[in-house]
Amino acid sequence: LMEWACLQLMKPHMDAGEGSLGTAIDVTHLAATPPGFTVTVDVECTKIDGRKLEFKVSAHDGADLIGEGTHGRAVVVWDKFNARVAQKAKAAA
Repeated sequence: LMEWACLQLMKPHMDAGEGSLGTAIDVTHLAATPPGFTVTVDVECTKIDGRKLEFKVSAHDGADLIGEGTHGRAVVVWDKFNARVAQKAKAAA
């Protein structure tokens, strides 16, 4: 959920044909959430270095802070990314 929230924050700022991939996640789980509770996630972009972004993330269930940490994502151009993956698969065959 924390990764998804970061992706949603990025989406309006990406060009057509771009997407993002998670590159790192470091989250501490602090409390359990009972069934039926609503979890709210807060994200803040703390660093942009070219195509790499870092986020501060936290999740709350209305009663407790249930998790917090950091998440990294990289912006990719899907056509280029898919071509590199296809080349790798071809080389491994």
